[in-house]
Amino acid sequence: MVEITKHRSDFITLPVTSRRLPVYHTPAPICVRRRSRRRNLLRQHVLSVTVVLLAVLMLLASHLAGTYAAQETQPVYKYYKEIRVGRGESLWSIAEKYCGDEYGDLRDYIREVCDLNGISGGQVYYGQYLTIPYYSDVHR
Repeated sequence: MVEITKHRSDFITLPVTSRRLPVYHTPAPICVRRRSRRRNLLRQHVLSVTVVLLAVLMLLASHLAGTYAAQETQPVYKYYKEIRVGRGESLWSIAEKYCGDEYGDLRDYIREVCDLNGISGGQVYYGQYLTIPYYSDVHR
């Protein structure tokens, strides 16, 4: 029969094999388990608050960067100019010549020229004077 002896290190030593086996302890008291659970919940709470704050800071930074980029662009001013229609010119050729990037389409520019000059049929004639809009970043 094998004799079992206890050592100070909470392990049981078997003299035959000199192998140490752990001694299983009773579960921790409830107050210790609650403390560790509270600690885990606190860690989770701190982590979630940190993630939310980082997300808010990233959104704020991207918004400020967009606002700053928008402020860097030069202001554009709208002006009007009177031109005389030349031989063979049409509203389309005038629009191609004077229309800037501010208009989405040439038709929008032509529509504005027609409204400014009271043109209803879209026809212009040689020698006719037209008021046309144009944009410039120079303030006059």
